[in-house]
Amino acid sequence: MYENEYSLGPEALDQLRAYSIKDFSELVGVPQTTLRKWEEVLGEAFRVPRDAQNQRFYTKKHELWVAKINKWRDEKDLGLPLIKELLLEMQSLERDNPQFETNANELAIMGQQGGLHQNNQLADLSRNFDDKIKLVVSHMEDLLYKFNQENREFLKEELSRIRNENNDQIENIEKKLTTVTKAQEETMRSLLEENTAMIKNSLTKSENQKSDEERSIELRQALHNELALSRRVHQRLRMEAIEAWNKNPVKTGLFKKKEDLSAKTLFIEEFIANRIEEEYKKEIT
Repeated sequence: MYENEYSLGPEALDQLRAYSIKDFSELVGVPQTTLRKWEEVLGEAFRVPRDAQNQRFYTKKHELWVAKINKWRDEKDLGLPLIKELLLEMQSLERDNPQFETNANELAIMGQQGGLHQNNQLADLSRNFDDKIKLVVSHMEDLLYKFNQENREFLKEELSRIRNENNDQIENIEKKLTTVTKAQEETMRSLLEENTAMIKNSLTKSENQKSDEERSIELRQALHNELALSRRVHQRLRMEAIEAWNKNPVKTGLFKKKEDLSAKTLFIEEFIANRIEEEYKKEIT
């Protein structure tokens, strides 16, 4: 651990402490490999300075960022792309509003000064930021729920149709489809979080001072557009999968060969899962 020695109080000194990656990893309970990954993926939102020997060092500010990252991952189930945008927004608020400083030393100083008005401003800014996070998470979850629900309903109908002709294969096909469907849902969650430009725009200060209600309406519309895009890509891939299957369908039966519907359904869902990320990114670029 490195320490800068000045004639300052213990709280101020605490803010100046610099930790090696090993010490910081032990302090926050996050593996060194994870810290390096966050630095790479979060970029400017998780800047880690280096000393004269090119060794990383972490400060109290990084400890606060780690606490936020863990909270958003554990409580909100957010991915790193969206966390990056929220961290940047939080840091922007800190620069524009000194009262919003997440620095523990700043809070202590405000308390010592008895700044009731400043504390109220800080509380208002914090609540406003938390409300924005809740709004984004709520709409994102609503979007994913609608998309996943539609996909599951379709598969339910397909399985019901197959069950009448291939009862002995149902258990096996259901297990495989569950795995493939879960992979599709995880891919869609990741893709939607990566496409956060409209979310960032809704969080940052509007140049024409739009009301929270107007920004909320715009955000809902943007997310509904995302849902429409997801449906369109999904449907197009389904049609392409059916066309590919029809060129060389698998058939079953000893005497009277007929199309293997369970194999067809699995083929279609795997086809979609393997290509949905690439096709979705084509649509948004």
